[in-house]
Amino acid sequence: MKDELVKDLLFMTPDNVVRDVIKRFNARSLSGIEKYSTTLERNDLTGKEWLQHLQDELMDAVLYIEKLKTLNDE
Repeated sequence: MKDELVKDLLFMTPDNVVRDVIKRFNARSLSGIEKYSTTLERNDLTGKEWLQHLQDELMDAVLYIEKLKTLNDE
């Protein structure tokens, strides 16, 4: 069923960029389900815990940006 949903979503847009993002979201979702044995529909985290996860991810993103800035200076 999941593969059918992805195929339906991919059919809905002629935009290859959007299609690639949909594929990556699906792959990331499947990877997370395999790693954590749950989906984002889980109910065991508080709002503050979800915000902490988001903050951690955004902090990682800032570090990646800083690294890329040093590469562009070369």
